[in-house]
Amino acid sequence: MVDITGLRNPYDYANPVRTVEYFAGRGSQLATIDYVLKQAGTTRPVGYLALYGRRAAGKTSLLNMTEKLAAERGYLVARANLVPANADPASFFATVYEELIGAVAGVCELTSPDGRKITPRVVRRIIEGGPVDGDFPLEFPENLAHAITGGQLSEMALRNDLRHLMELVGRPIVLLVDEAQMIADRPDVLSLLRTLGMRLEGYVLVLAGTPELVARINEVFDFLLRQFEFVRVERFSEAADVVQCMARPLEAVGLDPSRCFGRPVEDVASDLMPLTDGNPYEIQLFCHVMFARWQTDGAATMVLTAQAVDDVRATLDVGNEHVDRPLVKAVRQMSDEALLALNIWCSALEQATVDEIRFASRVSGAIALDADQLDRHLDGFVRDGLIELVNNTVRLIGDAAEHIWVRLSTVQRLGPRASILLSSVNFRYLLASQLWRLLDHHVLGGDRWLLRTCCLAMRSELLDQGVLDLRELPADREISYTVEYLHEAILESAMPQALHLTSVECSYGETTATRWICRGAADDFDLDADPAFRAAQERIAGLGGVLRAERSTIPLKPMAEIVEWLVERFDYPEKRPHMAHRHVSAALDAYEVGDIVATFSHLDTAFRLFPYWGPANNLAYLNLVAGDYSAARDWVRRAVPLSKAADQRALSRYNGGVAAALEGDWDGARALLADAAADLEHRSPLEEDTGVTHLMIPAFEDRVVVHEVRDPDLADAIARARDVVELAERFERLRGSA
Repeated sequence: MVDITGLRNPYDYANPVRTVEYFAGRGSQLATIDYVLKQAGTTRPVGYLALYGRRAAGKTSLLNMTEKLAAERGYLVARANLVPANADPASFFATVYEELIGAVAGVCELTSPDGRKITPRVVRRIIEGGPVDGDFPLEFPENLAHAITGGQLSEMALRNDLRHLMELVGRPIVLLVDEAQMIADRPDVLSLLRTLGMRLEGYVLVLAGTPELVARINEVFDFLLRQFEFVRVERFSEAADVVQCMARPLEAVGLDPSRCFGRPVEDVASDLMPLTDGNPYEIQLFCHVMFARWQTDGAATMVLTAQAVDDVRATLDVGNEHVDRPLVKAVRQMSDEALLALNIWCSALEQATVDEIRFASRVSGAIALDADQLDRHLDGFVRDGLIELVNNTVRLIGDAAEHIWVRLSTVQRLGPRASILLSSVNFRYLLASQLWRLLDHHVLGGDRWLLRTCCLAMRSELLDQGVLDLRELPADREISYTVEYLHEAILESAMPQALHLTSVECSYGETTATRWICRGAADDFDLDADPAFRAAQERIAGLGGVLRAERSTIPLKPMAEIVEWLVERFDYPEKRPHMAHRHVSAALDAYEVGDIVATFSHLDTAFRLFPYWGPANNLAYLNLVAGDYSAARDWVRRAVPLSKAADQRALSRYNGGVAAALEGDWDGARALLADAAADLEHRSPLEEDTGVTHLMIPAFEDRVVVHEVRDPDLADAIARARDVVELAERFERLRGSA
């Protein structure tokens, strides 16, 4: 068991991410930001970026990463964090200007003609009305002092100073402004920023704020929209981002995420998605609680249990901070039926119409409330002031913390009956989630054949491209990342000659959500013939929607050709490990049924896709089983440097030691087995047992022989192997002397 008692809790749910090691997801956003930064230059026009999203969506964390990207390029960075008082134009520009002076003074000599240093303090004194020498090299501080007393801001004075400062540092300057929604209602501030950009070079301006900022920028910057790059920061919608959000903090303190959770981290991430609505701060809060329970309550790992959910809710309830708020008070007094109805109506806050929510709630067939009951509850919520209808969409009173509390209270009270939870997803995502539930719970009886996708809202054209790539195995174009999901379906279907892909679409109005079922063509699965599916089609038609299924056949190239193509052409480094892990899993299945050839093939493919310790060590073991002791030792030499833990090194060295003993290399066997024993003896308390399912155990019967044992104790096996080597070597010496 991993000893984590001395570690600090790595999850911080109260503060934005500051370091790359903890930052998760946002790959496309970072690419856009880096592209804009790349265009900057001392002779290039001003670049504009706006990072926008709801509160607690992760904007400040992304702004922190923007700062690091700019610093990596050698740019000078100045950063201002606005407060409500900074909405005034003079206050805004004074705040940003002081930060810029501080940044410039930190990297070069910023002085007046008499040699005195110019610092933010000196500038502040001038702004506050202090005296200024006639030869003072900066113009804008004196103008700011004039503006504070009612005068006009001078765009020329500010432009001249900005140009002087950029020339002084000799490199692009990036100005970061957080909480920029404070100036959303001040078009005069944005207009001055626009005018500056028309006659200035060498700067990049990055504003981070809530969505109302974008509306005002669209008005003020009008014809310059092509120069303003908008980067939307939303809740995580892809499971891979949630997994990163959970895993990065553990890795930062030296823990292996795969050993820290009671179930595969991907499964825990799937459970957290509806509980947290994909909000990174909420994900961190849940993980903080799970880690704390692991540290203090004697749990073997981080486990998402009902008690963990209770602890999260208790964290939000500290000091009864929300107890007197109208939303919390109302929820405490609600019946279970009313609480379920509240979550249904709030399942796509301000993102879907009332009609769309009503339809989506009926798709899965899991909700017992009928339309009349739902409408009566909606009327009551509106009447009681809990819900406001804005343009026929639902707005819920209360802040983000209250919404989290409502969501968790619903899970605590209703359990599995809470199949729809309060969320801010759009209608297509909501519809896709209910279509998935229909297929998983009521048609297929499980999700084995449901094609895994990046998120519930993945679009059909992305998968269409993956299907085309798999048909053609192209060598001259970029491959769709969706090939990974089809590759998984091929392995799940035992590598058939063709796949049947059934596209299931649910449509309402102009919105269509799609899920896919993928099985081997030999299964001859026909969804349209399924009684449960036909019943769902009739029910959804009665609600004004359409449910349809269309099956297509994907002929497959020989698996060897597909593997070669993937190894050479699938250029997604973050996805190749997942593909490799699936081949390792397929290898274990093949080994269990005695198919050694398939086991070798899957392990070799896994290592070629992503060379990590697992397949290398398994190939060492498999060669040991097959009697190729030289190959076994070769794979041990590859596996040991790839190991991440002492027990992994010990296991590989044990396999190598046994192979050496079987070859009669007593010195090599002794050295490897001694190192294996030392690895276990000096193992870090942060490491958990890898777990060994199969081991070749040596014995001496006039020569060294081996037999396979399941679920052995590695330390005992090492000790026994060392005894066997000593006995075999002694026997050989005695036989030689005779």
